[in-house]
Amino acid sequence: MVLLAAVSGCAPSGAGPASAAQAFYAALDGHDLAAACALLAPATIKSLAKDGGGSCPTGLEDAGLAAVGPDGRAPSATQVFGRSALVSLGAENVFLTQSGTRWLVDAAGCTAVEDAPFDCEIGGG
Repeated sequence: MVLLAAVSGCAPSGAGPASAAQAFYAALDGHDLAAACALLAPATIKSLAKDGGGSCPTGLEDAGLAAVGPDGRAPSATQVFGRSALVSLGAENVFLTQSGTRWLVDAAGCTAVEDAPFDCEIGGG
């Protein structure tokens, strides 16, 4: 598990990060691990591949990230901090990073920990 601290600040639109987070969980829900890996930040892919014997999809499967299902895919909150974002999909929190014009999942399966950083099932840092 990875611990991430939430960052502070603000930026205008959360539509891009929310869509990317929803697409990531839709791929997981559809058991399309290759598509889910294509939505991950490079450091996260590298970490999962290391844990999965060289394969991002295997590492993602081994991580056992919970599917959120169609009802849980509606973002309940999106916060954008420059080139970073935090999207909440029900009880699941997803950290994203902007790469060019795309938003990529940096960490997922994150839960808030009182007086501490987030605890994440997958993450690149």
